[in-house]
Amino acid sequence: MAIRVYKPTTPGRRNASVNLHVEVTKKTPEKSLLAPLHKTGARNNQGKITILGRGGGHKRRYRKIDFKRRKDDMPATIIGIEYDPNRSCHIALLRYEDGTLRYIPAPKAVTDGDVLMSSDSAIEPSPGNCMPLKYIPTGLTVHSLELQPGKYFTAAPPRATLAFLTGFQAPTAIDTPTPQATCLIRTRMVAPRLPG
Repeated sequence: MAIRVYKPTTPGRRNASVNLHVEVTKKTPEKSLLAPLHKTGARNNQGKITILGRGGGHKRRYRKIDFKRRKDDMPATIIGIEYDPNRSCHIALLRYEDGTLRYIPAPKAVTDGDVLMSSDSAIEPSPGNCMPLKYIPTGLTVHSLELQPGKYFTAAPPRATLAFLTGFQAPTAIDTPTPQATCLIRTRMVAPRLPG
């Protein structure tokens, strides 16, 4: 992740920095995976302002993200890495062998042309692959954990972004940078590395 640090031309510019998004390889989103996103302007159902200072901003469209990764044993090729205004990580556009398109949170160390796969059996634990927890070697950094099979990835929240697989005793131990450790019995996850 390349970061540009501004020169202190004004007091407000001092120590300011921005992300250059050099990982992004595709500028326009896939139209079939977009949905409208409506703003509330901080108003509730009565039209009253409930939060001060909120409003405006650039118009956004929601990108439909495939958090569950349920197309098992079918290779998918990364078409491009895109910027998503609705989340803090980039997203990767996948094209499966049957032609379907899906967005996933883009792990680090993946780029255009890489082939990813999700499976219920053991596969190579390379960045971007998705498999049950019991098939992943201990000591790896992982992300996008499920607390229960079939639920969304919720165990490593955006504030943590990664977790460490430390053991396979029942229950399996997952250490996060937050003070508490999360324990999981059986789960699926996107294998090593954190989202970029």
